[in-house]
Formats: sequence, structure tokens, C-alpha cells
Amino acid sequence: MEGSLQGEQNEAPPARQISADFSSFTPTTNAWFESNAMHKSWLTSAAIVADVRGGRYGIADRQKAADDLLDGLDAVSGSFTGYDVAERIVILILRTLKSDRACFIQEDPQNVIRRTMVRFLHRILQLEVCKIVHESVLLHILQIIEMENEENGIHLLRTLMEIIKIHRQPIPGQQVSSIFAHRDLIAFVTKMCRRWTSLPTLVSQVLELSDLEPPVPGPDGAVDHEAFAGKILSSFVLNVKSSSVSTGNPVVILPKTNSSLKFLAESVMIIMFSQSNMRQRIEETYPSFSQDALFIMVANLQADRVEERIASLEDQPNKQARVIGAWHEFMLTYCKVPQLFAYATRHFCKSMDDANAFGDGCLKLFGICPKEIVWGRRDILGAIKHIANTDWKIGLVPFVPQLLDLDTLLGPSHSVRDLLKATAVSVAMDVFNFVKSHLKLATFDQVITLCVSYFSDRSIGISHHLIILRTMTSTADAIILTAKEEKKLEEGRLMFMRILSMLALRLKIMVKSSLPLYKQKLKSAAAQGTLLDLTDLIDHSGLVLTEQRALLRHILTAIRSLLMCVRECTTEGQPPILPEDLKVLTQLCKYAVKAAELFVVGNGAGSKAGLIPQAPKTVEKEYTENLADAMKAFPFDVYRDIFQHIFGTFIELFKDEQLQQVLSASLNCLIPYTGFSGITTTTMLDVGMSQFSDLAESNNEYSASVLKIFKILFGAVSLYPKEVEQYFKPLLQKIFHQGFHLCMRAKDPMNILLMFRAFFRAMGGGGHEVLYHDFLPNLPMILQVLCTFHSQRQKPAYRDIFIELCLIVPVRLSTLMPHISLLAPAILTAMQGPPSSSSQGLRTLELCVDNMSSDYLYEQLEPVKKELMKALWSIMLTGTPNMQTVALRFLGKMCGHALKTIREPQQLHPKAGEDELGPCVVMNLPGLPETLQVPIYRTIEEAYKTLLEQNTELNIRNGAWNVIQSYLLGIIRPDPSTQVLENLLQHQGFKQAGKTNGYSLVTSLSPETAYVKCLDEKNRSAAQICLQGLMVAAATKDFRKSAMPLLAKFVRHFSLMAIVQQGSAHSKAEAPAARDRQPLECIDPYVILDAISVILGHEEPAISKTGDAGVILILETLKAVYEDLKFCVSLPFLNYLFEKLHAMCYEKVWCSKAGALNGISPLIDYLPLTWTIEMSVLLTRALMFVLRDSFQNMTYGTIDVTKELLERILRRVLSPLPEDLTSSDLQATRQQAITEITKELIMNSTSVVEEVRNQAMSALQLSATILNQSMSELLQCHERLIHDFVPPKRPTSMKAYQMSHQTALLDANRFFVTHAPNVAKYDPNAKEDMDVVNEILMFLKNDDKALQENYQCFDFRQYHPISFLPYRISAYRFVSVFATFPAVNVQVHRALFDAVLSGSEELLDVVCECLKKFASETTVGETFVVDFITSVKNRLQTTAHWTNDLVERLSRLQSIYPQHFNEEVAQLAIAALPEHLDGAVMEQKEVPHVCDGVKKCATMLTLINRTASHAFIAERIPLVLEKIMQTEQTLMSRNGRTLTNALSTFLQGHAASVVDWFFEGARVLEGKWTVYFEKLLKGKDVMASELKDCLTTQKVGLLTNLISFSDDSDHEWHSLSIGIRIIYLLTKKEAKWLADSGEVTAVMRTVWAKPTFSARLKRIFHQPHETWETPVKFLVLLMVYVRIHPEDLDALFEMAKHSHRSLAEGNHWRRFVELQVVMSLSPASRRTMFLKWLDMVKNKKEDEDYLADIAELVIQPVLKQQFQASAAEVDQMINDRTQPLPMQNMVAVALQVLLSTDMKSPSFVMRMSDGLKTACLKLLGLFIENIDKCTPDVKVTFPCAGGSSLPLLKTLDATASKLATHILLRKDSDHIQVDTATVFQAQHIVAVVSARMIAIPHLPPVLRSLFTGKRKYQPPIPFRTYQYKLVSMSSDGG
Repeated sequence: MEGSLQGEQNEAPPARQISADFSSFTPTTNAWFESNAMHKSWLTSAAIVADVRGGRYGIADRQKAADDLLDGLDAVSGSFTGYDVAERIVILILRTLKSDRACFIQEDPQNVIRRTMVRFLHRILQLEVCKIVHESVLLHILQIIEMENEENGIHLLRTLMEIIKIHRQPIPGQQVSSIFAHRDLIAFVTKMCRRWTSLPTLVSQVLELSDLEPPVPGPDGAVDHEAFAGKILSSFVLNVKSSSVSTGNPVVILPKTNSSLKFLAESVMIIMFSQSNMRQRIEETYPSFSQDALFIMVANLQADRVEERIASLEDQPNKQARVIGAWHEFMLTYCKVPQLFAYATRHFCKSMDDANAFGDGCLKLFGICPKEIVWGRRDILGAIKHIANTDWKIGLVPFVPQLLDLDTLLGPSHSVRDLLKATAVSVAMDVFNFVKSHLKLATFDQVITLCVSYFSDRSIGISHHLIILRTMTSTADAIILTAKEEKKLEEGRLMFMRILSMLALRLKIMVKSSLPLYKQKLKSAAAQGTLLDLTDLIDHSGLVLTEQRALLRHILTAIRSLLMCVRECTTEGQPPILPEDLKVLTQLCKYAVKAAELFVVGNGAGSKAGLIPQAPKTVEKEYTENLADAMKAFPFDVYRDIFQHIFGTFIELFKDEQLQQVLSASLNCLIPYTGFSGITTTTMLDVGMSQFSDLAESNNEYSASVLKIFKILFGAVSLYPKEVEQYFKPLLQKIFHQGFHLCMRAKDPMNILLMFRAFFRAMGGGGHEVLYHDFLPNLPMILQVLCTFHSQRQKPAYRDIFIELCLIVPVRLSTLMPHISLLAPAILTAMQGPPSSSSQGLRTLELCVDNMSSDYLYEQLEPVKKELMKALWSIMLTGTPNMQTVALRFLGKMCGHALKTIREPQQLHPKAGEDELGPCVVMNLPGLPETLQVPIYRTIEEAYKTLLEQNTELNIRNGAWNVIQSYLLGIIRPDPSTQVLENLLQHQGFKQAGKTNGYSLVTSLSPETAYVKCLDEKNRSAAQICLQGLMVAAATKDFRKSAMPLLAKFVRHFSLMAIVQQGSAHSKAEAPAARDRQPLECIDPYVILDAISVILGHEEPAISKTGDAGVILILETLKAVYEDLKFCVSLPFLNYLFEKLHAMCYEKVWCSKAGALNGISPLIDYLPLTWTIEMSVLLTRALMFVLRDSFQNMTYGTIDVTKELLERILRRVLSPLPEDLTSSDLQATRQQAITEITKELIMNSTSVVEEVRNQAMSALQLSATILNQSMSELLQCHERLIHDFVPPKRPTSMKAYQMSHQTALLDANRFFVTHAPNVAKYDPNAKEDMDVVNEILMFLKNDDKALQENYQCFDFRQYHPISFLPYRISAYRFVSVFATFPAVNVQVHRALFDAVLSGSEELLDVVCECLKKFASETTVGETFVVDFITSVKNRLQTTAHWTNDLVERLSRLQSIYPQHFNEEVAQLAIAALPEHLDGAVMEQKEVPHVCDGVKKCATMLTLINRTASHAFIAERIPLVLEKIMQTEQTLMSRNGRTLTNALSTFLQGHAASVVDWFFEGARVLEGKWTVYFEKLLKGKDVMASELKDCLTTQKVGLLTNLISFSDDSDHEWHSLSIGIRIIYLLTKKEAKWLADSGEVTAVMRTVWAKPTFSARLKRIFHQPHETWETPVKFLVLLMVYVRIHPEDLDALFEMAKHSHRSLAEGNHWRRFVELQVVMSLSPASRRTMFLKWLDMVKNKKEDEDYLADIAELVIQPVLKQQFQASAAEVDQMINDRTQPLPMQNMVAVALQVLLSTDMKSPSFVMRMSDGLKTACLKLLGLFIENIDKCTPDVKVTFPCAGGSSLPLLKTLDATASKLATHILLRKDSDHIQVDTATVFQAQHIVAVVSARMIAIPHLPPVLRSLFTGKRKYQPPIPFRTYQYKLVSMSSDGG
């Protein structure tokens, strides 16, 4: 082939043999070169490298040729078609390598050439054409390896491995390659095996390296480097004189392969690759290999000897570094032993009897491996993972707990943890998965503890968290099986609960930490308008939102599986969930529900917050199903308690519409679940009914949540009627009655109506017999209310929904037939509406036609038949095809009735006279003798209607607005009477005219002031319509900008014209009533008032507000013109405005009333007090009418506005007059107004409308309060009026009054008799007065049914259902007034007492209130009470008689008559309490709610507390606590909260006794009592306060005993934990208590500093977060002390101990130091703090790791914050002028300490621990960054220069650069792994110092070359974070 390297044409033999001395090799000839001329230059390079012609080429030429040869191989290798070229080149290179001597100096040019040739040989032998020479070159490669140095030998070894890999897999059908039978290869592998088995003996050689002397030159000056290389184990740095290979700098001597540890470590791969094909031959050569290999696994390496040797060389740092480097290299090699065993040696073992040797050896290696060795540990982990997947895994079983412990696997180095933690966790999980079937339960327990710890560590990464989670879940079956085999099910259950606790914590972190951060980032991005990438949405742990979603999904799946496992591990007869587990499970469910927000966060951000991917619907569905399934796995009682507790979370989250969709799916899954539907439905119903009033306001944040609850429930009724409808039955009537009542009162009741619509739709599906039968009695009331609402004027949206509600009432047609006439108007309105409502009306109408006779239906539709037929024919003309079909079908069914409607003649309405043209457009057209007048009145009307229709297209509405605007501007004309205006404005009274917003309305008037001329009523009407259109446009967003200024101008214009016409001597002040229909020649200012009144009465609030603005503009204009508005109150213009507003109050529609109230309000604010007093009577009557007329009508919040306005009027009129308004006429007017107002209120106090009645009474009380009079004084002048109905007269018998009137009279009589006894009196001697009371008492004795049957006044059966409850409440309150009347008080007492004992529960509160009032006034009936109590005591001797009803009523009676209840009742109650507590437990298991038994026991406790003495309760505290605790454990904690509240009441006043009992015998340390005591402390009642006061004052010694921590035992640790938790609860309420309690804080600080406490924390370092609850709270308490006492530096420093772990999760420490401590420290305090730390470092009083923590956690944040302050404040910290130089400079002091000469060595900072070095480095870096603020001209004595002084900057740079380079060099040379942040810090310091060109002399050569460009240096961690432009520096540093 042309262009290829040509060889011989014959086929290549199977293998080519190369002689050992290359005797068969013929050197390259010119002919051979010529035959391969295309690549002659490349072949020439090969010849130059080999220097075949002898000495023609120098070292540089050969080095360049070697590089060219290596670089050109890729270009020519594709042209090798024969073996000749490749064989010749390989032989050439091998001959050259063997002929030349090996070189052991790393940078020797000869060694560089050999290294290049070795790499070339490695690459060319991998080519396919060289495969035939592999077997021939083996001997030569092995011979070269024997003579080579370490570096080249490793490359050759890798070449050998590639050859073995190529021949390792033979072609199918062929035999194993003969290369594995090669005698030399077998000998080499066997030799390496022997070297491995003799590896432990090299420890002594490592120790001898300290005494190794460098090679000495011989007589000829030559140095025998080869002999020296055979003695060393790793590379050796040697200082030599200048030579050809060195310029005096140190050189690196490489060891020979025979002694190199790196070479030996690399040989593992050879043994691994060759053992499968050479195992038999190796065994023959080395029969004891397997035993020797097992020996080295467990060999004792005498690591202690090495450590002793290293310590002994402390004064000889060079030798010490030599031994340390060799020891690290040795351990790196020895860490390959497990790999050798796992992949190779184990195959030589005949049995697995010694399987444990591998696990034992690995643990020993982990124990002795230096903490700096990272990759050695990784090799061991890989070997363990491989063994775990083989049969030898049985040997790992005894060591599983240790092999899964990170402390064992990673050692103490934090850097190692950062790099290998994830790998170690992955390996540990794999090992656990492989050996789990062989583990015991105790081992499982240890492993689960470790797994929980790993999962709590968020630094591992979410992928490994998922692995851990799947591992724990998949291990569940093995745990259950093992627990059953060992009969330890409880231990297995506890393991699963521990995992669930871990998952609860993780969910809490998601919700509390990650979710707020995501929201904050989205909010910030939305505010800035930036786009967010997915990678930007991460939390503090680096978790992306999508990863959190995936983790949440897996967590819920795991929860469901684990809960099933908990059930499987339950001992027979025991509940699966214990009370102490309930808290964990509740948190689990609570945060699982809250975490649903992760699926919707960012979805609604849109373009503002960037593109956040929405969670797929399948993911959301899986989440909801898993959440529901997890909750279904609970037992019933647990589910009941948890669901009742967390449902409030659902309510909170329902505020978000997207979350509603996600969480509703979960609830829909729970509702139909068998057994849980009852508790789910009743809980949702209870919450919905308790917050039912929130539905009344759609803008309420909970309104949408409550609506969603009802929608879910109604949907469940439709889907699962049998499970759900029974729970609605008792609440159905309440829902409708309360709902309609709220509709009438609410400002925006849309959500209530939507709830009704959801119910109707759900019921419309049928199949709800239970609800249907309960719904039918309410049907007349519902239809009546809905039709009444529909008939009223409503907002468009409300009108549509009322129509829909009327038409979808869920009843059968047979039931609806009698009420068709009620629905007829709604049907008609629906058919006249839009297509959606028209179709609904047609369907209803067709249903009626199909099922009713036409005559009956026609009769029912008679009132609306004409309009109905017109609507049907209209649908036929304009409706959709489907609607036309239905309408035609209906018309056909109606037959003659429809034709009759068509044939009826059209009614004509003739006009009496000519029609008025109204406004016209005058057109002069050519050819016409007269002008053409085009009427535009209809155009104006249509334009106004178009503006009102918001759904009309914008361009059409824009045209309508142009019509309105153009007409208004066109009718403005100059007023001919401008002289009148000028005369008026120049009058003396207008000289002080005011200004509005800096614009004078008076001075702006010109002689050309315009006016509107209204020639007739139609012109006036057109002007009014246009003004109304202007106000509508001003309320519309599209036209507001242009319409609002125009509206203001027109309102001011009309107001000024009214002033001109009515306020001057020339005016014709006509009242509006005096105006007739004659044409008006002048302006009509009243037209603006008519327009404003119409707009005020509009149903749309936005439009109505422009009317409010119009009224305010009128008043502002009057205020600007008149100096005082008292001069304009008599203007007819203003009076006409008031008359219009006053008349609107009496209109029927609600919107007119609302508009009138809004218009009257500014009149009261602006107009003078005299006007308000004059109009107050009219206003009061109007407002009371508004209240009265709003009864059973939709008011949209009008009632509340009316009450507020009435109160304002009363306060303004009744308050004392100002000093400038004290005229007698005004006083008389005011007094008459007060009299009339009082009379009006008295008359309304008997109104049948409860709202009016109550408001009148409240207003009377308010009037008396404002006037500072008694009620009798206020009502004295109306005594005769009151006597007309107190007592009731005409007739006197109450039977003549209907029930509503009776209720009103009773309330009024009670009110006046109670508050004004001198005016309203009942005569006890007057028979007719007492007859009224007796008659009421007689009525009260009858039940509701008897009242209906026996008395006509109570017969309201036609209005069924009717409630007698309001009447009875009024009657009981009325009769209670007559306690002092001997004629009736006995009967009254008996009636009240009987009601207390046997009355309904709805009346109980009212009756008790009345009886208590009765008992406070008289002693009548007390004998009867005593007799009753005595009889009850006898009955209560038997515990069965303690019924819930009796206990409740006894408790009520005791609160009324406490003097008649003695301790005997308490004794009976305390005796019966245990039995009833047991009964409550049994009852609770069968009902979904908190049962009556629990409430009864709580009431019994309250009764005992009220009736027993202090000593009696104190004696029985233990008994009650024991029994209550036992009961609550059975009931679960929160279900017993009713008992807890009652117990707190029971224990009030006995705090000391309670504390003593809990702390007696360490009872408080028991788990159940601990939880209960904490529950009592957490309460918000009096008892909790008493307990806290007792513990913080009298019982402090008990707390100090708990937290003393005398020894490191589990008991003491548990005691400390309980004590810290109690102190934490006490401090949450009163933080200052802890800071002032010296005794407690002293003990806490002592414990925190104890070594035993530190040892305990080290043991739990990697345990789950809940184990760290005690240190966390401990540290928080210390923070409280330090925050209040920041001057206590010792306390602040002490806190740094253990803080790196205890608060790592929440980053609390950083926030505490940076936000609390830092802000409270002065610059002088910061200086004192830093110098104190320096003194501690100098004197070595504390552990260096502790000092490093102080610097990291305290000193650095404090200094960093101070450097951000002003220069003056920084100077106060840095310099103390009172000290001599250089000690006054803080940085100089620091350098003096770090470089002080009074230490053993001047390099004191270099002898610190690595942690303290890093801390000092960061502090020095901080000073370097702020050197300009540190006074760099200060001189500091530099000890290295013999006491000479250097500037501070140079000293600082020198010290920092030395320390930084030291850390970076140790990182590489000593295999020390430094954390990333420290590496960046060191690189940053070196770069900054080098850029200053100061520290170059102090840098070692390796790092100096990094910045001078002499050598390429690739740091282990790239300089991505710190990028500097370094100056290229010359050799002299210039």
C-alpha cells in the first residue's frame, strides 16, 4: 500500500524470537531507510536515540529525538502493515535501554531520555502488530526492570501489565496464551509475591533511614548513586554541589525497583492479572504463599515503635521528616495488602477457615494508618467492597459494626472525611447489604444507629442518602426475621422507630431550612426581575430543588414500608405504637404534609422568577398516594390523634391554590378508607364548622381553606355516600341556617354561596337517602331565601350564582312541584341571561314540562308567562342550535299556550303630546332650506349602557366614552350672568378663600366661566346620563387616567355655579322641590347631584366609589370658597344633596342604602357640628330604618357600616359642645335632638328584628356614657313612653303577641327594668304586672311541642322548622330580674334551677348566668338547693351515678352556690375518678372524637379543685398524677389534653408539692414523667407560671443536682439531658433569669468544660441529630448568658468547645456570633479579646485544638466585622496609644508572640498543631487583606535576623508566606490532606505576597517557580477561585 511502512512481503511467523544479546539483530541500513522513505525522519529519530553510529549525537540531540519519536508514534502507527518495522524499533529501544546504564537522579538528562524511551516502549507494545513479539520481549523487559530506577520501573511494570491483559482473554477455540507459561514471567511474579510476604520486615529498614548517611564521593570524585538507591525505600532529597545535573539545588534520588515501595505497590496489579492463568505454577514455585499472605494480613507492624522514633527526632527535623516520609510511603504500600488478598491471594487459599483474618487485618490497618494517608484508606475500602461480594464475606460478619463506623474507616482527620466520606458510606452500605443475612439483632441495632447517623449528615450528598435509605428499607425483612428468631420483637420495633425518627428530622430540615431558602431566592429574583437557573435554586447543603423532591418521594415510600414493619415487630398483646412514639409520628406526618410545598414552590413565579421546572403530575400523584398510604398504616387511635393534630397544617397550606390540588388528593384517599372515614370526616367537619364564619369574607386568608374543606367533604358525599353522609346529618340544618345568616351580614359572601353550590351539585347525583330526608324539611326555607335573594338587586356575579342555586336545588321533582311558582322568576331570569344560564333554565323548564300537566304548569307560570314566552322566542332567534332545539321542543309541548301568546295583540301606549326631541346635532346641509336636527338622546343612553358592560370589547367601550366626553364638552357655554359671579367673589366674605392642593379655585375662575344650559327635562336627563357615564369611566381602569381629571373639573364647575346662583344677593335660590318642568334659562347645578346619587347607589363598589369622590370634591370646593363651611350649610344645593342621600336610605335595594351611608359619612366629617346636630334626628331614624329593612336581605356589609356611622353621630352630637359653640339656641337645638334621638332608640328597642333591638339598647347605653348620666336620668323625660310597654299593656296577656313580638317585649322589659329601675317599674303588688311574669313562667314549663299545640301564638308549623331557643333565652333573662319579688321569686328560682338540672345544653350557659345573678340578689331557694345536694351525695355513693350530664350540671351549680358544696363532694369524686378514667379509655377506643368520658373526668377534677381544701388536694396529688398519667398514656398524649388542662387547674397553688413529687427518687428521669412534667411547664395557664416561679426561686438546687454530671455514665448523661431540657423551657419564658442565676450558670460552665463531658461528645460525634439535642440546647443556654453578659470573655471562649458539631445543622453559632456577640462588643473589647487569646496561645494553657476553635468561631468573625467599620473604629481596636511601640499595635503583638524567641525555637508557629496553624494562617490572611488599616510603618523585631527590626508589612508577609508554603508543601510531600478552604487561603496569601515581590527569598524553590514561570506547577486544587495576574519576576527579584 502506498504511503505505508513496508516490511518483508512474507507472512509473519506465529511468534518472533529475539536473542538475549540481540545477536540476530542487524542494525538499520540505508536500504531499509530507503524502503520506508515516507517516514524517514521518524525512523531517523529512532536511530539518533539509539545512537547506532556511536557518539555522534549529544544528550540534547538524543533528548529531542526521543520526544519526536514519542510524539510521532500516533502519526505512523496506523501505517504499520507488517511486523518488521515495529520489531526493529522495539529491538532498537530495548537494546538501547539495556546498553545504557540506569540513572537514579530524577532530573538527570540521561534519565529523562530513558524515561521517554520507556514511555515509547509502553505505547508501541500495545499495537496489534507488536503482539507477536510480546513473548520475546518479556525477558528483556524483566531484565531492564531489575536494573532501573523506581520511576522507569513502574512504567515498565505497567507495560508488562498491558501485555498480560492483551493475552489474558484468549480467542474462543484457542488455548491459553503461552505467555503465561513463560519461565521468566513466572519467576518475576513469584518474586513479587515473596516481596509482598516479606513486607512487614521493612519496618526496621524504615527506622534505620534516620541514620542513613548520604553517599560519599570516591577517589575519582564520582558518587555511587546506584548503591545508595538500593538502600532507600522512597525518593530521597540530596544536597549536592554544582555539577552537570545540578546547579547546587537539591536533587531527588530515586530508589531501585528492588527496594522501592512504590514499585512494590504497583506490582499488585501484575499479581491480580496473572493469578487466574498462573495460579498453579505460582503454587508450585511458592507453595506457602497462601499462608504467608494470611500472615501479612494480621502481622504486627510495630507502629508504636515508629511513632516513638519520630517523636525522638523532634530536635532533628530533617531526619524526622525523612522517617515520616518513608513511614507514610510504607503505609501507602501496605494498604495495598487487602487489595492483594481480595483480588489474588484468596484464590490460593484452599478453605475459608481463616476468613476472619481479612476483616481483622483491615481493622488493624485502619487503626495504625496515619491520619494524613487518604488513598491508602480508599484502597482498603475497595478491597472490603470486593470481598463482601464473594463467599469470603462471612469473615466480615464479626466486624460489621466497626466496618460501618466512620470513625474507624476514616480516622480523626477532617480532610480525609471531606474526601472519602461519601466513598466510605457507599462501601459500608454495600457491605451491609451483602452480609445482612448473617447478622444478629444486636449487630443490626448498631448498624441502624450508624445508618441513621449517616443519613443525618447532609455533607454526604443526596445520592448516598438515597442509597442509605434504600438499604435501611431493604433490610427491614432481615430485621423482622432475625427478631422473630431471637424472640426480640420489641428491639426490632425500636429500630424501625429510630429510622422513622431520623426521617422526621430530615423532613423538618427540608421544611424549616431548605424550603424558606428556596422561597427567599425566588422572591429576590422576582423583585430584581432576574432569571433563575435550576442550579441556582439550592439550599445550604447544596441540594437542588429537584433533588429534594426526589428525596421526599423516597422518604414517603420508606415511611409506608417502615410503618408496616413496626406492625410486624409488635409483640402479641401490645400496641404497635406506644405513647412515647406519638411525638415522632406526629412530626413525621406534619412535616411530610408541609413538604408538599416543595412540589409547587416556584411554579407560580412566571417570568419574574425565572424558569423553575414544575414537578410532573406523576410525581405529585405518587407523593399524595404515598402520604395517604403512610397515614393509613397507623392504628385507628394513632391515626385519630395525628390527623386531628395535623389537620390545622392542611388548613394553613390550603391558602395556596396549587397546594390545595396536591393535598386534596391525599384527603380524598383518606376519606373512603374503611375505619378512618369517620375520624377524617368528623375532624374536617369540626374544623370547617369552627371556622365557618371565615367564609363570610372572601378576602380572609382562611376563607378559601374552609371552602376547600367543604368542597372535599361534599365531593366525598357524592363519591362515598355510605361512609360520609351520616356525619353530615346533625350539622345540615346548622350549615344552612348559619350560612344564610352570614350571607345577609357578610361584605363579600361569595365563598358561602360557592359552598352551597358545591353541596347542591354533590347531592344532585342521588343515592344520599340519609341526607335527602334531612334536607327535605329545610326545602321551603331554602327556596324562600334563595328566591328572595334572587329577587333583590344584586351584583352581576351574585345574581348568576343565585339563579344557579335556585335551579339546581337537589330534590326530586315531585317534592319541587308545590314550589314551582317560587322558581318561576329565577327560570325567567336565567332564560333572559347569557347562554350558560339560558341552557340551565331551559333544562329546568323542559323537566317540568315532561313531568307535569300543561294546565298545572301553566297555572304555576302564570305571573311570568308572557315574559317567559318572549324569552323562548328570543332564544329561537338568537340562541345556539342546541338551545333552539330545546326551546322549540318546549314550545311544541306547550301547544296552544304558546300560540296564544303569539296571537295576543301588541299593546299600544299613546302619548299625550309631542315627543321632546331632547339634545340634537344640528347639521347644515347644502340644498336643504332648513337645518337638520339629529336627536342623540338614544345614542347617549346606549353609550352609558355600553360603559357599564365590562365584558364589551374595548374599542366599542372606547367609542362610547368618546360620545360621553364629546357631549359634555359640547354643552359647556359661556354664562351670560358672569357679572353675578364677579360680584359674589369680590364680596368681603370671600376674601379668605382657601386653597386645595395649592390650586385656588376662586382665582382660577375667569369671566368666560362656562355653564350647562338645560332647556327641557330631556336635555337635563341627557346631561345627567353623561355625567353618570363620566363617573363610570373614572371607575374603569381603561379610562381612569383621562376621566378622573375631567370629573373633578365638572364637579367643581357645578359646585361653583351653585354658589353663584344661591349664595349671593342676586341669586334666585330655588329649592329643588320648587323647580317645575318649565324650561330653565340658567344652569341647573342639581344635575350633578342627581348623577352622583345614581352612581352612589350602583351595585358595583368600584363605580360607587366615584360617587363618594364626587361628594368629597363638592365639599372640598365649598371649603375652598368659604372661609367656614357654616356659611354654606343653608345652600339649597347642599340641602338637596342631603335630601337625596336621606331618601336613598329608605329605598329597598341594598346598594342604595350602602351608597347613602358612604355619602353621608363625609358630610358628617366636613360640615360643622351645628349641621350634624340639626340633622341628627333624621339621620338616626334613617339609620335605624336601614337596620330594620336589612332583615333577611343581602346587605354586603351594610349593617356594620350603619352601626359604625350611628356611633359616630351619637358621639359627635352627645359630646360636650366646644367653647365657641355655646349659644342658647344651639344648646336648645342639641337638647331637643338628644330627646328625639333617645325617643327613637326607645321605640326601636321593641323591634322584632333582633339586630335593631340590640343596636338600640347599645346606643342608649352609649348615650348615657357619653352624657355622663345614669340610664334613669337619660330616660326620665320618656317615662310615659316606656310605661306603655313596661310592663306590656294593650293587651296585658302575652298570649295575644306572636312569639317574635314576645321576644322583643321581654328583651326591652328586661333592659329597662335592669338599667333604669326608677323609670321602668314592675309593681310587685299589682296583679296585672305579676300576671305577665307568671304567664312567662307557665310558658317556660312547656316544651316546644306543647307550646305549638296549646298556644296559637307559638304555632309556626307552617314555617317549619322554627327554633324556640331565642325566645327561651329572652324569657329566662326576663324572669331572672324578679329575684326580689316575693310573689314570683320562688317560682322563678324553681324555673331557673330546673333548667340548670334538666334544661337543654344550648340554654345551660344562659340559665347559669341568670341563676347566678338571681342568687347574688336573694337567698330564696337555697334550702331547696341544699336538699338537692344532699340527695345527690347519697346517689353518688355509687360510682355508676357519676354521669357526664350530672357532673357537668353539678360543676355549674357549684359555681353558683359554692357555699353549699363541701369536701364530702370532693371525697366522692376522688373515689370515683379512677373507675371513670378506665371507662373513658375503653370508650375512647370506639369513637372518633374525644369522648364524653374524658370530658366528664376533666370536669370531676375541676369540681374537686373547687370543693376540696388545700391539704386534701396536696395529700392526693400523687394518686391523681399517677392515674392521669396512666390514662393519658393509653389515650395517647394529645387526646388527653382535656385531662391535662383540668389537672393544671387541680394542681393550682401546689407548685412546690408537685415539684417535690416529680423530683422525689429521680422520678423526673423516667421517660413518661419527664414528658409529662415538660408538658406542664409548656402550658400557658396559671399552673405553668407557678411551676416556673417555684423552680427558678425555691427549687434551684434541684436543677443544679440534675446537671452536675459527676461522671461519664449513661445515668449522669440522662440526668444532664433532662436538666438541660427543663432549664431550656424555663429560659424560653424568662431569659434574664438564667443570666442572673449565678448558681445554675456556674454549674453549666463547669460541666461544659469537663473532660468527661468532652469524652461523651466524642463518643456520640457521628450519632443522629436527636442525640445532639442536649448539646444544642446546652449551647443555646450559654448563648443566652453571653448575650446578656458580653464582657465575660471566658464564658464566650468556653462556648467554642464542641460548637463545631452541636450547632452545625442550623448554623446557629455563626448567626449568634455575627448578629449578637459582634454587635455588642466595643473596639476596645475586641482588642482585649484578641490579646487574651494570644496570651492563651503563648502560655499553652489550653489544648491547641480548643485554641483553634476559639480563633475559628470567635476571633475571626469579631475581627472581620470590625475591619468593615470606619477607620477610626478600626484604629481603636488595632492601636492602644497608652502602650510603648511596637506593643501598642495589635498586629505587632501577634507577630511577636508567633515569632517570639523565648520559646524553644524561633519558629514557634511552625510547631503548632495543624488546626492551630490553619487558624493562625487565616488570621494572618485577614490582617494582610486589611494591611492598610493596620499601621504598616510600625517596626517589629524579627528574631531570624538577630534582633533586627523590619517594617510590619514585611514581617507579616514573611510570616504568612512561610506558614502558607509550609502547609502546601506538607500537603504534597508528607501526604497530608488539607481541606479545600485552607488550600485556597494559603494559595491566596502566597499569591498576594508574591505580587508584592517581597517574600520571594522566603519561598522554597518548588513554590518560587510557580510564580516566576520557571516550572509548570499543577496544584491539586485548581485556581478557579483565586485568579491573579502575577508579575513575571527575574532571577534577582526585580
